[in-house]
Amino acid sequence: MDDVTVYQDKPLSIANVKEQINLIQQLMKDVMRENEHFGIIPGCKNPSLLKAGAEKLLFTFHLIADVSGDDIPYDLGNGHREYRIKVRLSNSRGELRGVGVGSCSTMETKFRFRSGPVELTDRAIPNEYWDMRKSNPGKAQEILGKGYVPKKNESGIWVAAIQGERVEHDNPADYYNTCLKMAHKRAMVSATLATTAASDIFTQDVEDMAENGEKFGQTGHKTSIKEPQKKTDTAEHSGKISEAQVKRFYAIAKGQGHTDEDIKGWLKTTYNIDSTKDILKTDYDAACKWAETTVRQPGDES
Repeated sequence: MDDVTVYQDKPLSIANVKEQINLIQQLMKDVMRENEHFGIIPGCKNPSLLKAGAEKLLFTFHLIADVSGDDIPYDLGNGHREYRIKVRLSNSRGELRGVGVGSCSTMETKFRFRSGPVELTDRAIPNEYWDMRKSNPGKAQEILGKGYVPKKNESGIWVAAIQGERVEHDNPADYYNTCLKMAHKRAMVSATLATTAASDIFTQDVEDMAENGEKFGQTGHKTSIKEPQKKTDTAEHSGKISEAQVKRFYAIAKGQGHTDEDIKGWLKTTYNIDSTKDILKTDYDAACKWAETTVRQPGDES
């Protein structure tokens, strides 16, 4: 395929501009995959173009990226560095068609700091937190408690945890290569968007948000968590425990010698329910504590 008309020196016709836009949109629809070539970030009007997506556009328009430019790091002191990269795009005839710049340094939060130690509690995360985490993060944090973050315990249950203060990495050199590659990537995406005039279709490189712990379709990289998957069954929507949690509770209770009658009686007396499947998530920890601490006495039925 010859170089696309958009890269000729003479002005393009309206038909040519529409053709190029349609080509990019068709490429996005038929070839590109979400979260691989582009990603959706809440609050952003357009999807963000990822490195793999930029490579697809360069291949489509026969553009060659020269990333051999200015990769000499700038010394920021205390072992920290900043890389500033310029990427030049040329067509198959070697003619310069576009330039993009990008930078990255070990002083960026995700490279400079690491999370402090985490102390788990036995307090399960209430459903109200997940319901409000995106729409009203301030209220969600109030529900969770100041200084607490959601973490999974050894049983795979989300509980409130005390997140220790972040601390600086003791060796910035561990991230030199990562920062260099990140600067290259940012420059390449910048050059691709500018040269193909695709900024109205894609956002500039927001891929870093994913690497920062913030996945597409989520907000708030500080906690680096995924909201529990929501199922369509009635029990999940009503806040009842999962089948796996039912089995775990039952196994604990039976292991301590409780009979089916013991379990049913306790559920009825305590929560006015008839089945372990009706235990609410907010009551799950308390139920497990009962199952662990109340042991069958000699002479009880088996």
